[in-house]
Amino acid sequence: MKINKNKFLLVAALLVAGSVFAEGIEPFLGRWALTIPGGGAGWLGVTDEGGYYDSTILWG
Repeated sequence: MKINKNKFLLVAALLVAGSVFAEGIEPFLGRWALTIPGGGAGWLGVTDEGGYYDSTILWG
């Protein structure tokens, strides 16, 4: 049973990764508000710098 569960998780991970790479990174570009356990705030920014992707994070 455990082997079947591991196979399922592997296939699911590959399908998710494939769909992300098929669409490209554009849906992830921009600024994102993060919900941190305990009531803190955080922000994530992802930018296309013309040849590479850069990110900034503020974790509070």
